[in-house]
Amino acid sequence: MPELFANFKNAVNPGEFLSLDESLLSFKGRLSIKQYNPKKRARFGLKMFFLLDSVTDFALGILPYQGKATKILRPEWITEMGFGGAAVMTMLDQYTHRFHRVVVDNWFLSPTLATELKDLSTYVLGTVQKRRRNMPIMGGKLNLGEVEIRSNGEILVERYNGMNSLFWLLH
Repeated sequence: MPELFANFKNAVNPGEFLSLDESLLSFKGRLSIKQYNPKKRARFGLKMFFLLDSVTDFALGILPYQGKATKILRPEWITEMGFGGAAVMTMLDQYTHRFHRVVVDNWFLSPTLATELKDLSTYVLGTVQKRRRNMPIMGGKLNLGEVEIRSNGEILVERYNGMNSLFWLLH
């Protein structure tokens, strides 16, 4: 598989925006890494992380989830920013320092990951869970149409009424 993505890397010049998401590929056979997720269309299958070029929808990388045996480049990333953050760092290894903008969902994103990516000249945009470590403390309930914004100069967090927080990095 590494040879396949080496060829992909030579064939495609990724655009400014990349997206990273997980997917459950349907699989009914026996395999120790098979996952069950009742919320997915294919409830049983192989969990894969995909890095895609947002313009061409070309797969720049695939990382199969294998539990503790998943090939994370630096295992200490898991303790620093969680498994989702470690998966993002592993997938983006060859795409940092190019000022890409990476779109992820709240399963991956945390303030620690955003800060780490900013230090690698890579920007991130996505939803984030308010219970994540190092999240700024937001106020109480918002009225309809209200927006709450917090920033520390590097990280901008916006919260809309009825939506998860959005997480952006400033240039």
